[in-house]
Amino acid sequence: MIRHGTLNDLPQIEQIAIDATKQMNLEGSDQWTSAYPTAAHFQEDIEQGTLYVYLENARIVGSISIDQSFPVEFNGSQLSWQTKHETAGTFHRLVVDPAAHQSGVAVKLVQFAESLCRKQGLTSLKMDTYSKNKKAQKLFAKLGYKPVGTFYYPNKKDPFFAYEKALT
Repeated sequence: MIRHGTLNDLPQIEQIAIDATKQMNLEGSDQWTSAYPTAAHFQEDIEQGTLYVYLENARIVGSISIDQSFPVEFNGSQLSWQTKHETAGTFHRLVVDPAAHQSGVAVKLVQFAESLCRKQGLTSLKMDTYSKNKKAQKLFAKLGYKPVGTFYYPNKKDPFFAYEKALT
């Protein structure tokens, strides 16, 4: 089941993010740290109504924030977007409890984002991931996302890969 996240969910989401960050770091990706994402990021998502949680047996095992808030880095000329940002959605902070990895939760959350954006009349979904995050790269390729270029976020020495998928 997928539903909007609430402030009562915040402790569970924060713990999942901490556990996932540790796992990512062990796998060689420093995309997430103790400074990002934090409870404050998830709280802001909840307050804006953009955070959704995935439940299994009444327990949160993942979350995703879906909106049209694109990072300024998405405006770079090195990215070959197929659609304008105004007609696209994006998602942030896709996180799955490491204990639930390989159970399809991430796929279901991304497919939910696609469905929600379609219902909103959006024509594509855009996102990015760190070049060291091999699991996310595999997930996006599996789901039909096409690479549109690379860019850098401040304070990261390695590039990020940008992806887009048509929703029509």
